[in-house]
Amino acid sequence: MTKKNRCFLSGLLCAVLLAGCGPAGTSSADRSGAPPSGVSHSDISDASTSGASGPENPHSAIPLKLPQGDEGTVVEYTWDHPVTVDGGRPLILRLRCEAEYWANSWHYGVRAMDLLEGETCLQTMTVLLADAAACGQLGDDPEGAYRRTDCWNKEGDLLLEDLNFDGIPDLRLLKTTGVVNSVYLCWLWDPDFQKFRFAFSLWGYDVELDPEQKRIITTARDAQTHITNYYEYDENGTLRLVDTESETPGMG
Repeated sequence: MTKKNRCFLSGLLCAVLLAGCGPAGTSSADRSGAPPSGVSHSDISDASTSGASGPENPHSAIPLKLPQGDEGTVVEYTWDHPVTVDGGRPLILRLRCEAEYWANSWHYGVRAMDLLEGETCLQTMTVLLADAAACGQLGDDPEGAYRRTDCWNKEGDLLLEDLNFDGIPDLRLLKTTGVVNSVYLCWLWDPDFQKFRFAFSLWGYDVELDPEQKRIITTARDAQTHITNYYEYDENGTLRLVDTESETPGMG
């Protein structure tokens, strides 16, 4: 490991410790962003500022119509999503987004998510720390972590769904969309700490949740081969790869 990488990792570890986070799961869209065989769900949360007043929001709504801009023009905006936890506790997820003009069109991305209760900010989750953790899980260089998602959709492509089958919505945020496959960053709600914790990334063109088997199924394409991965949680709440199937159409 180079001196530069060691310094980066040391800085990341300090940021995680100061934020009260534990150890933590991708990278570009068309390489495996699936979690490794063992990924603990008590991984990483960027900041907890319980009791602090909510951040100022000069951009209170998405700019639905943006004019043609100069190359590199960036417009900030927020996008609110309601979420209910712990049997009826209403919270707001405020996506802090950017629209950037380049290659003759606007491109949308999310830099961070604030968890709000009323005007109180309970937690801030940044894409940079989450993706650096994902790189670490995959054995990639965390210096390549994204600081902002690269989405096609103005709404940020946030999905609220029960990823660990405990009856409480979790977060799946689209990080990148490639020619075929996409990468998602996933946070799970931790009822003990009353916050979302980054857990793992998922990779593929399809993600299926199977509540009966309590498993996550991803399907991806690598060249002409379709790869289906099956993940289940163990007794410690760790997501593990339990089976893989590969199929190449036209080949026996």
